[in-house]
Amino acid sequence: MLYSKEQLEIAEKLIKSAHIFAVGTYTPMLDKFPELESVAKSNLLEFWDCLITIAGVGTAFMETADSFPEEEIPGITCAIRDKLNEWQSDSYNVMVDFIHYVDKLVDSGVEIPAAIGGWIWVNLEKHDQSTQRLRELASSLKLVKVVGIPIFITFHNWWKQTVNKSVCQAREEKGEVLYIDGIKVDLAEEEAKEAINWGAGNKDSIKNIFLPYSFGEPEIYQEGGAVLTKTYALAMLSCRLAREHKSLDRAEIEEILNSDTLGIAVTTYGSKADFLKGSRILLKQGNKTIHPVRTETEKQVESTEDFSVYRGHLVGYFRYSEIDLKARTTVILVKKRGESRFEVDFSRYK
Repeated sequence: MLYSKEQLEIAEKLIKSAHIFAVGTYTPMLDKFPELESVAKSNLLEFWDCLITIAGVGTAFMETADSFPEEEIPGITCAIRDKLNEWQSDSYNVMVDFIHYVDKLVDSGVEIPAAIGGWIWVNLEKHDQSTQRLRELASSLKLVKVVGIPIFITFHNWWKQTVNKSVCQAREEKGEVLYIDGIKVDLAEEEAKEAINWGAGNKDSIKNIFLPYSFGEPEIYQEGGAVLTKTYALAMLSCRLAREHKSLDRAEIEEILNSDTLGIAVTTYGSKADFLKGSRILLKQGNKTIHPVRTETEKQVESTEDFSVYRGHLVGYFRYSEIDLKARTTVILVKKRGESRFEVDFSRYK
């Protein structure tokens, strides 16, 4: 058999999710961009759903090689091929065309979301060349991105978001991560050196440092964060400096080792540039609510000029003396509207 039962289930889940996503995209977009009415007027809604589905699957498929062991890739590929063609005849070849189109545009300097959206509009126009309005929409960079960005947001890093959520646990079982005994407030000199060497040794793989300290959904366009222990701080700074062929000086090491606070970082997204205003991070341990001694907010980054997605980072610093490092903890991100909660076990981090 070309693939396992598990691989077939993974492929089926991806295709079903992409189709559900596709069916639900048109009306919300139409509410914001009335120009899209031309798609329905041209009787292309079913074809729209098909293209969006294939683009979603293709966006995830392009990252298969970076998401699975090499020996599993043929099985995953064959499972997706068979499930796609089962869903709609010849869909796998259409997906291959999508990937070639996107790769070609990206190689020429086009952003991935714009390349994804471009393929959708080009194929809509080809399907009904008699509609002048469709030709105009296909040439609109704004609408190309409007269609492409939601697909990219949803299916970029799909495997890590849905299939490989246990990646950190698996790496821990293989002995590939640094944490084992819980957070240490007072690091010995040898432990600090170990962290620094670990960071420098991963200068080309920064995620090897970040993932073991992450919580929530740390991938792009997903809410999540990291526990910024002293070990993490030393390793991450060492990693970044090693990329510049530099190393930590004694003052930098001492500043980290002498810190009396634990950093909790959270990444979140919003539709307006000021969406972080008034946001804060709290810790909850049993009936005790712990407030940070200070909070830092990094500059929000606009993902694109045409689609309002902004990324923001908050870091709350909490005194070690106020935290029970052996207690189950809830990290609470309080926002303008509602809040996000993340369950964190400090014993997982060193």
